[in-house]
Amino acid sequence: MFRRCVTQAAVIIIFLFASCASKPEQSPGTDTAVPSPVTESVSSSSVQNDEEVPEEADVQETEIKTEETETPDEAEAGTSESIPLENERQISLPVIEKKPFADIDKEIILNMENGTYNSLKNAVAKLRKADMEYTQDEAILLYTASAMLEILYPEQKINWQVPQASDEHSYVASVMSALKGAYDFSSPMEDCLSCLLPSLLLLTVPSVQNYYEESETALKKALEYNPDSVLAQYLLGLLYNRQKRYEEAAAHLEKAYEAEKNDALTVAYAESLLYSGNTQKAYELTRSDARSSTGSVELLYLASVAAFNEGDYETADSYIIQVLQREPDNGDYLLFRGRILMAKGEYIKVSSLLDAYERVKKNNKNYLLLRAQLLLIWNKNTAAATSVLTEAMNNYGNDTDVLLASASLASSSSVKIAGFSAEELVSLVLASNPDNTEAIKIHVAEAVKNEQWEEAYKANSRLVNEFKNTDALVPHIRICVALKKLDEARSSIKQLSEIKGQDSEEVMEATIKLYIAEGKNAEAHALITKQLANANAKAKSILYYERSRISPTEEQQLSDLRSSLTANPRNQEALYDLYLLYYNRKDYRKAQYYLNQVVALSPNDPKLLEKQEELKTLIWR
Repeated sequence: MFRRCVTQAAVIIIFLFASCASKPEQSPGTDTAVPSPVTESVSSSSVQNDEEVPEEADVQETEIKTEETETPDEAEAGTSESIPLENERQISLPVIEKKPFADIDKEIILNMENGTYNSLKNAVAKLRKADMEYTQDEAILLYTASAMLEILYPEQKINWQVPQASDEHSYVASVMSALKGAYDFSSPMEDCLSCLLPSLLLLTVPSVQNYYEESETALKKALEYNPDSVLAQYLLGLLYNRQKRYEEAAAHLEKAYEAEKNDALTVAYAESLLYSGNTQKAYELTRSDARSSTGSVELLYLASVAAFNEGDYETADSYIIQVLQREPDNGDYLLFRGRILMAKGEYIKVSSLLDAYERVKKNNKNYLLLRAQLLLIWNKNTAAATSVLTEAMNNYGNDTDVLLASASLASSSSVKIAGFSAEELVSLVLASNPDNTEAIKIHVAEAVKNEQWEEAYKANSRLVNEFKNTDALVPHIRICVALKKLDEARSSIKQLSEIKGQDSEEVMEATIKLYIAEGKNAEAHALITKQLANANAKAKSILYYERSRISPTEEQQLSDLRSSLTANPRNQEALYDLYLLYYNRKDYRKAQYYLNQVVALSPNDPKLLEKQEELKTLIWR
């Protein structure tokens, strides 16, 4: 009996010893590991500690086999003896690691990932404690949420005490890096916040650009983790704006804007709309938001730009005046007001503004462009405008705005700017941006001027069909008439009438040209007579000129051309046709009189200069 008790006691002690030896060491800060179900393999004879066995029974000794890996010390000491037990057991006790922020309310994390002002404030409210006794996880999240508020909403005050947090955690490290002006390339992309926090650098130091590729990858990953993250949408849209990928930016910023409307987000969204060509939507957006704005200069400026692009110059002027009241010394804002005043035809104000600006800085790109425009439109001084644009080309020769302004002047005046012709300047723009509509328009004008009708048709068709540019319809009708594409011309007139109205001057003039091209002189004459009754001086000049083209006699033609010049003495087509009429009569002195006036309007046109020399020779024979 005593022997059996000793044997059973030994079994129990050795079993407990084996269990303790196989239990892994617990890491600091983790909960006690919960054992998984144990796989047991038990023989048919079980040891029952409390059951009494009769003395007569033949008791077999039991072996307990423990399978342990020998340590080096044990190997040197020799093999240990196995202890016999009746049953064989395999014990497996895996370590269960605790997930980060396992004890934190999931709503707090989601609020931080969302990133709006209200959601961040809600996260802070749930984390804050009056006694400042925070767990490590709570301190990390409260520090991170507070820093996000400070970066995203700098106008809002942090009026609570923020606990210290170790930068060993990726959230804290990423925020600290952004505040110091560096992108945290080491942040693990293991959740939404670790993906988006490094990109807060877009807001803290906008001038840094060496991380855009990594930022795009991380922000896309953040949206995979949480597609509803407003902050991820905003930061990705902001990144695309910086890269001038405005259409992609607008798609993300629209989603963010729908969730939260604040000045910074509205500015970013409006910028993406403006520069992706959606000026009407930008105009509507900024007009409504600027009225309720608490004073964002950037938003008011964009509202002014959007209104200007939509032709609402009064609204544009009202916004830029508010901007200048707050930043009166900002030269860029001052020059933009000059552009608005120029569009309104207030040339004296523009001149005064430029004279004031010139005393501070006279080689600014926008100053030079505005000065050249004023000289050309108000002073009619092509030579002076050419000189100013030549200076702009010398200083900003690769700038698209300078190239386009120079090309426009070179085309309209047949001059070279800084040694470049209009077509050469346009080619420089189209080489870097084949879809620049302003450059294509100038290219079309050059082709029309040189009567290269097929090239003009090809380029202008892109404007009409691909870019839906309604301004290109009027020249398209003229080009189609020249190429005898009369059905297409008629279709374009119908499209123009839907936009401008059936009784608009543009539609009437185009219809008259089509009638004449079709040989419908009676219809053309009747329409001209009808329109003359209420036409202004400019329209009368055009109508008399068109009637001169179908006049039955030369005397009637001469009368209509003179009437055209009475209404507008600078009608170049009427002047040129009078030159041709007298040239064909061999009245070279009168022909020279009218040709000289044409040359005065286009002093550098090589074809006109050649005809002028020819007349001099004929007169002096």
